[in-house]
Amino acid sequence: MIDEHGNPYSPVSQAGTPITTPLRPGESYTTDVAFDLPLNAKPTTLLITEDAWETRLVIGNENSLLHKKTRFQV
Repeated sequence: MIDEHGNPYSPVSQAGTPITTPLRPGESYTTDVAFDLPLNAKPTTLLITEDAWETRLVIGNENSLLHKKTRFQV
């Protein structure tokens, strides 16, 4: 989660299927993620990333060279 000033906040808890669980075509699952933000923080975007080094080599992946990050408006 990123607030209006650009400060990042990591999740403090997850419930449901772990977000790292692989999916096959046609499958889905739900994961609830909770963040602990200060009272005065106004969340603006959610950024979901992965840190696997090989994703930097995949054309079109958000981690590849010159690709913008996809942020979700909250």
